[in-house]
Amino acid sequence: MAYRTTVVRLREEAESNAVNALRGAAQALEARFSELDAMAAKITVDPRLTPFWIRNPGYSRIEAVRQMGIYASHSAFVDGIVLMLYDAPSVILPTGIVSREAFLDSVFRYEGRTRSGLLDLIRGARAPLLIPAEAVHAGVGMTDGGRFLTYVYPIPPRDPHPYGALLFLIGEERFSDEAGGMLSDAGAMVWTVGSDGAVLSWKGRGERIQPPVLPASIVGKGGWLFSASIENRLHSVACYRSENLGVVLLAATPRGRFLQGVVRARTVLLLALIPLAGLGLTAVYMLSRRSYDPVRRLLDVTAGAPSGPPEAGGRNEFDLIRKAFERETESRQRLLLEIEMHKPLVRDRFLARLIGGDIDDPAEIRRQGCEAGVEFPHPVFFVVVVRFPRRGGRTVWEKELALHVLRDFSTPDLKAQGLELAGERALALIMNTEAPPAALRPLQDRVVADILRLLDGSEDGGTGIGVGRGYDGAGSVSVSFLEAESALEQNLPAGGRRAIFFGDLCAVPGDRFWYPTEEELLLVQSLKQGNGRQAGEIIRRVAERIRRETKSVFAVRIVSFDLLNTVVKSVQDLGLEPSDPDLDAAARFTTVEELEENLVRLVGRVADRAQNARGDRNAARREEILRFVAENYCSRTFCLESLADRFELSLSHLSRFFKEQTGRTFTEHVNGLRMEEMKRRLRDTETPVKEIVEVVGYADAANCIRTFRRKEGVTPGRYRALYHGRDAPFPGRDASSPGRDAPSRPPA
Repeated sequence: MAYRTTVVRLREEAESNAVNALRGAAQALEARFSELDAMAAKITVDPRLTPFWIRNPGYSRIEAVRQMGIYASHSAFVDGIVLMLYDAPSVILPTGIVSREAFLDSVFRYEGRTRSGLLDLIRGARAPLLIPAEAVHAGVGMTDGGRFLTYVYPIPPRDPHPYGALLFLIGEERFSDEAGGMLSDAGAMVWTVGSDGAVLSWKGRGERIQPPVLPASIVGKGGWLFSASIENRLHSVACYRSENLGVVLLAATPRGRFLQGVVRARTVLLLALIPLAGLGLTAVYMLSRRSYDPVRRLLDVTAGAPSGPPEAGGRNEFDLIRKAFERETESRQRLLLEIEMHKPLVRDRFLARLIGGDIDDPAEIRRQGCEAGVEFPHPVFFVVVVRFPRRGGRTVWEKELALHVLRDFSTPDLKAQGLELAGERALALIMNTEAPPAALRPLQDRVVADILRLLDGSEDGGTGIGVGRGYDGAGSVSVSFLEAESALEQNLPAGGRRAIFFGDLCAVPGDRFWYPTEEELLLVQSLKQGNGRQAGEIIRRVAERIRRETKSVFAVRIVSFDLLNTVVKSVQDLGLEPSDPDLDAAARFTTVEELEENLVRLVGRVADRAQNARGDRNAARREEILRFVAENYCSRTFCLESLADRFELSLSHLSRFFKEQTGRTFTEHVNGLRMEEMKRRLRDTETPVKEIVEVVGYADAANCIRTFRRKEGVTPGRYRALYHGRDAPFPGRDASSPGRDAPSRPPA
């Protein structure tokens, strides 16, 4: 049953291929006849082939014959072209001009049609007409005799009163080759049948036979399969109708031919397989014992092994492939771990740019926040800065726990994102809420109370909290951060915790009448943070207020010099010395506009210098940390916690710092330094291995030796012996080479 099912499927596939082949043949014929229609259209409008031109005797007829020859040479599908004008006594051929009677009687005579019948058929055509293939006796100058189809193209086409016709002569053999040459070569008989049922062409084996009667259900354009009896034999008939040409293509294949071929092939295969069965099983067994080629290719790809059979006694190839996939899986896991380790770094960089005012475009903030995994679902923002006391009574892990709790501080109506301010012992919390700025104070009081409650029992006193005002949009986060930092810098009572709200500072009436205290505080803080853009905006707001509210010229100068003094004092507090040209330019003003321009330029330069100074301090701090590690890694008590306590950094921040600076974790970096020092001492000294292990900072000698062997491939003692040439050399070194010819350092 399985075999017969397979045979039936193969037969159906063959029949389907026949329908597809007929469809392709029909499309090829349509393309050919489209070319003939295009050629006929050109001949119709050719001025050298018009009735007026042809009727003129002399040179014009020679031009017409020559032009017909040119057209005839353009198509390899037709065997001849004839131009017949109904009111003209002669016809034009590519080889000359003959009378109509001589053409129909001698030059081109249909054996099955009379001259008058053929002429009436041509004259009666109002649309392109394809006359079935008939035996034609061709005269000199046309083509050899044989069976031809005639394609009649009335001039003009589809006109009730045509004045002539073009006759294209197509050999039946050529037409059949286009219609189904591939199918006939495969043993099928191919017919082309007109819309009236007349056979236009036929190609097959032996004598010409009639095609099967088409079922009445075949209508429209498409392909069909049906069975028909031809010459008392059952055939599978594929049929395809071409609406453009108005013809039907049929291909008939004897059913028994396909099935008999399959049966014969089955018998031959069975007879051939029986004697080969034993040999085949033996060969398969032996080949599977040696190597299986796809497995070897897979092994080459995954493990990078050389081609060829494995060595005798070698490891099983499937084990090697499994090991290769395990290594790939481990590599992928390491890559995922690297990505996870870098996610906090990307997040911190985004938050640092946000509070620094480097990005304020809402679309850009959303895009970068999405890349960093930070989401702000609410429209209102304010910043809370929590500053911890210097070297309090907390342990490193207590500090880390406090930072972790605060960094993920959130409530149902509040989303917080925490950023550790490295080197400042502070944490900036970007609060995102849907409460409007006007009704934000109760929420801020609750947030401060929750933060203080979370810190209870985990740190000593002296913690300060600064709270900025609320703003719509993430672009104003930098302003709220400046406000929170400004609030923290106000005088705090000794000991205890205290939260200072920037809004409360602005609400206290000052002793100056010209511009608000909040503008002065923000100006000073923006200069300290190196935010030149924000400082410039504050200068412009103050200048506008002076122009709008200060009426006296004397008062204007007092306010202006007070503003200039505020900027200069901020510069001195930063430890920067303002240049004399900058001060002279800022002090020499005659109008408020000139003062504004000079101060904006001055604060921009001061902010740049403050930013550079901060970068220099951070670079110096990085160098100090790396230098401290290089000087103290040999200590047994040296660890990440002691380093974090020494530089007052969190464990997570310090871990990310080492990954960013060295490409390795803290443990990998320290172990690498210890391993290099151990190798140096093994090469340059005769100190016992156990003492070297203790000197470089390892507490467990056995674990140190295992680590050394895993990284270098040999034990420490063997490493020293190989380096000094006192034992067998490394693989690849000539055994006869003297020991002192060893390289300056052995390969890792």
